[in-house]
Amino acid sequence: DLAPFDKIEIDRTRETIKMGAGCRFYQANNELAKFAPNGFLPSGDCPGVGVTGFSMGGGVSLLSPILGLGVDRVVEATLIVFQPQGRSYGARILNLSATENADLFWAVLGGGGQFGIVTDITLSYRTLDHCSLYQMTAENNHSTAFRDLFIAWETLCQEELSASTSSKLQIDNAKSISI
Repeated sequence: DLAPFDKIEIDRTRETIKMGAGCRFYQANNELAKFAPNGFLPSGDCPGVGVTGFSMGGGVSLLSPILGLGVDRVVEATLIVFQPQGRSYGARILNLSATENADLFWAVLGGGGQFGIVTDITLSYRTLDHCSLYQMTAENNHSTAFRDLFIAWETLCQEELSASTSSKLQIDNAKSISI
């Protein structure tokens, strides 16, 4: 259980947020709201999603059209790797980034947990003047009127609204499509 690893540090100069591996998006978003009110991260639909697993595993988000994938925002991580030492095992703590232990940094992004234990992660957040998110839910997946309305909305978004607008259409039992 990584829940106790929930420390958060925001660096407004670098526009980064460093979080322990137990941090959830509701915690990260609360801190951003206090200390970097226009800072946005790609995040899951559920506020209880863990930031590290989401980001290191790819991180597709409603905000991905605007901010990219969660994995695109990872700038640093701390990793514990285990090594055999004779008949026992030892551990090393490694700092990972594009410039430090870069080969391992790129390997852990999207590579799952087979390289070691990530204890914290640093993400770059993006500052936006505004960000509009719209989510529509249809209770009947045979509703062509609803689909047509959504397609018209998406067309308007692409032609008239800013690049900081994202939409999602959810149809029935958690099946979702983006048009």
